[in-house]
Amino acid sequence: MYFVSLLLLDISFILALYGAGIVLWDYKGKRTYNNVTMLEQGFNIIIGIYVVISCVLLQSLMMSDFTLVYTASYTNRELPFLYKVTAFWAGQAGSMLFWTNGIIFFAFLFRNSHSYKELSDETKTWYWFFLSVFIAFFAFLIGTWNNPFVIQTPAPQDGAGLNPLLQAVAMIIHPPMLLLGYAGMIIPACVALASSFSTVKESTPWVETVRTSVLLPWMFLSGGIVLGGWWAYMELGWGGYWAWDPVENASFLPWLVSSAYLHTSLVQRYRDKLHRMNLFLITLVALTTIFATYIVRGGIVESVHAFAGTVGTPLLIFVIVGICVLSYIVYATPPQNDNVLDGINSKEALLVLVSWFFLVAAVIITLATLFPVFTRAFADRSIGLDVKFYNDVVLPLFIVITILLSLCYAMTWKQGLRSKKELIMPSVLGIVAIVISYIAGYRQVSALLGIGSAIAMFYTAKIFFFPSQYKFLSRRYIAATLVHLGFGIMVFGIAFSGPFKEEKEIVLKPNQSVMFAGYNVTYTEHEFTTIPEFTYYRAVLQITKDGKDYGVLTPEKRIYPKYESMSFAEASVIPSLYKELYASLLNVQEDNTVFINISVQPFVNWIWIGAIILTFSPIIGLFDRNRKKENRE
Repeated sequence: MYFVSLLLLDISFILALYGAGIVLWDYKGKRTYNNVTMLEQGFNIIIGIYVVISCVLLQSLMMSDFTLVYTASYTNRELPFLYKVTAFWAGQAGSMLFWTNGIIFFAFLFRNSHSYKELSDETKTWYWFFLSVFIAFFAFLIGTWNNPFVIQTPAPQDGAGLNPLLQAVAMIIHPPMLLLGYAGMIIPACVALASSFSTVKESTPWVETVRTSVLLPWMFLSGGIVLGGWWAYMELGWGGYWAWDPVENASFLPWLVSSAYLHTSLVQRYRDKLHRMNLFLITLVALTTIFATYIVRGGIVESVHAFAGTVGTPLLIFVIVGICVLSYIVYATPPQNDNVLDGINSKEALLVLVSWFFLVAAVIITLATLFPVFTRAFADRSIGLDVKFYNDVVLPLFIVITILLSLCYAMTWKQGLRSKKELIMPSVLGIVAIVISYIAGYRQVSALLGIGSAIAMFYTAKIFFFPSQYKFLSRRYIAATLVHLGFGIMVFGIAFSGPFKEEKEIVLKPNQSVMFAGYNVTYTEHEFTTIPEFTYYRAVLQITKDGKDYGVLTPEKRIYPKYESMSFAEASVIPSLYKELYASLLNVQEDNTVFINISVQPFVNWIWIGAIILTFSPIIGLFDRNRKKENRE
């Protein structure tokens, strides 16, 4: 069956190449564009192929068939069912297969959508050409360097198991969400490129055609990134949710570029401008997902969750060739009513500025992430940039973005204010928030500006408190407002939780107490237990404040049977919307003396609250086709 799977992979590669080839042949010949039905049927065969080979790999994982190197590398017999499923995308080969399945899944959704059926045959033909190129590329990678069906003989009696860091609820969801976000961004890029090649003027502009196809993967990207941050906060035990690790940065890049596109696309949709810029951006998003994969899988950077480099070269070549081809296509595409933008005191100009700041952040993060690679070429060792650099350079950009988004609500599409109140009120709220925070003892300038800009953003949510005054608004406008509100809440949480975190490493013997940040921490008892999955040491810390019980912290240190040389921390928190108490167990001595990392995380849970709002709000306006209300806005 594994040999058949390899054969099917080869067939999918040939089918995709054939589909792209007949489009080029048709373009060179009579340009009849009558192959749409054939291309769709070929895609149906590819769907069937990937369903079969995915089921084969899943069966191997579920049945613990260690004949496959992949199954033996990421599962063992004792691994729970859910984590055997997780093993599908835990390794490089499986995750590439999952990504390809994601492309096919989103392509299937689009093929059956009303938006696709409205396209002309010529545009459909070019769409299948570009999609076939992407599918062929991924089929080639899976069939060569990333082959999950490599067989070993004799098969071992048991497998290595899944890395304990991946045995967490967040990691069941986090990687597939990111991969679905990556995969989904391929579809709108193919549609945009197809529209630029087609000579038929569609009744619906392509930015409207791909709107849902962009928002869905953007939601997956947003949720996946935040889940990764929450996993780091709870599972790594170092007391943070974002360390500017190369792999974290890689996932962030497509989100930044796609967010830039979402704002410039509004200018094209409502003002009929920026056609070529939007074509460039939406295709760049797709290429950025592949470049992000190159960072993670190319072996060029060091990270605790990067893969060994086996596919770096083909990924990089694809990105470079793609950017060159894209640049030529954009250059060769004739301008379409790309009128000059209105002045800075207009909504369209502010939206372009927002997009440029997103792109500047993406460029800075890319260069900073690759800085060790650059220095390695000119020095004996690589030199990386620390967290302080990213915070000092990138965070101010997001403060500016937050301010600009608040101003967008005060401006009309043409030059001028909607009303002075729309400008004055958020400004006053932001200044008041800064003054109150300063009086309360929060003095860091960038954090204060972040707090002020976030509070100013909250003013945009007034439509939910005075619904009768805004009943004409479409669901799209409401969804966008909620997304910006969620973004503002996240900025608020980050502005407090990072700069004003109090942290200390404490050493406690049994029944010993210590004061920290106004809390009395007492090490009351411990527990050393072995269960089938792992052995853990749990410290019980009784917390009191002002003589009253505040809660209990139970940080753990775990040792897994197949990873006995390593220990894994399991953090414990006392949740709070104000100051959350956080503890992780660093070490334990033979006399039960414990080394604890304890911290106070102010407003950290507002990050997760804002993230939930930001991630799920687009659903409200996802399928809203009421353009009449939009024009009124």
